[in-house]
Amino acid sequence: MIGLFRENGPCNIKLDTTGFEANPHSWHENANIIYVDQPIGTGYSYGDRKVRTTAESTVELYNAIQLFLASPQHSNLIGRPFGVWTESYGGHYGPVLVDYILKMNEKLAVTNPNGLVPIPVQSLGIGNGLTNPLIQYGAYITYAQSNPNNITLVPQDAIRTAIYHFNKPQGCYASIQACQSSLDPYKCRHAYQYCTLKVFGVLVGDRNIYDVRQNDSHPYPPDLTSILNDAKFKASIGVPSTLNWTECNDDVEMDFEGGGDWMLDSSKHLERVINAGVRTLIYAGDSDFFANYQGVEALTESLNLTASKSLANQTFKNWVVDGEVAGLYKTSSTLSYIRIFGAGQEVPAYGSKLPRGRAAKVFFDQTIANHPPTSLVH
Repeated sequence: MIGLFRENGPCNIKLDTTGFEANPHSWHENANIIYVDQPIGTGYSYGDRKVRTTAESTVELYNAIQLFLASPQHSNLIGRPFGVWTESYGGHYGPVLVDYILKMNEKLAVTNPNGLVPIPVQSLGIGNGLTNPLIQYGAYITYAQSNPNNITLVPQDAIRTAIYHFNKPQGCYASIQACQSSLDPYKCRHAYQYCTLKVFGVLVGDRNIYDVRQNDSHPYPPDLTSILNDAKFKASIGVPSTLNWTECNDDVEMDFEGGGDWMLDSSKHLERVINAGVRTLIYAGDSDFFANYQGVEALTESLNLTASKSLANQTFKNWVVDGEVAGLYKTSSTLSYIRIFGAGQEVPAYGSKLPRGRAAKVFFDQTIANHPPTSLVH
């Protein structure tokens, strides 16, 4: 619902939160888009909560896609190029889902007793995604030390404290290593709790974690809670009157924290997806702290890819949209990365010197057309 109503859907919430207004840069113009609240318990989705990890939720999400395609009214979509576009924690589940789809396609080519349909996945988009905490958590320190907005998040002594707890024996970095090497939920919970308390929480200060230019008292984009829980609105889209929408379901978060999911590494899935030839765009708004661009760029540099797909030896170029430098980009074969200037985590909600959502619409359309990002100067 955040993506639909605050970022790239046909309607955006108004700044005064009184209703919706048309989005001239909606992503649905050149694609059929399904917005999914998952896992069960998030957003408007409801039912029995059973999953505690990305791997478990991926199976449910894949089955939901198959159920959708099995409906006669959607049969015309079978066989069309398919894309998965995510942000934030989607850095975990996006690569895992696409990797799972590719594996299932291979299985279905051999045997298919249940009549499932192959899903021709063509693109993967990840915006400000948390994919491998071992690589990305150190960027909380570097971003606090230096960021494009020249915002002092916390005093120097707080940064020194975070550095100490990140690097010390059995500290944050070592705890993440222990989690990823053992896959022990207890060790992974410990890593999450320690790093949140001793590193992340120390460094963000009073800034909005998704856009450091703001403090938490005046968030942008506007809060959706009141309008999505309006009785008339819920009735108009078929949501049960007893169901309340929340931006973050604490029970689901605790399920995943308890399952040790947060500190797990999805980069191996991402590597397989890229090496398989899926057109992949990784992008990051430069004002997000939660999965900041410095960590995302460190992630892209760390990927173990075939030489033709690696970004490690590529140089940044200006990415120009309608005559404005909207960011910097690298591209190699089917993998591309864009750093978006003047954007928080919800990149399509921002415009900087361009209209809101314009830059995001350009990179989305280019990617789903199976092209790398290119400057658009007219």
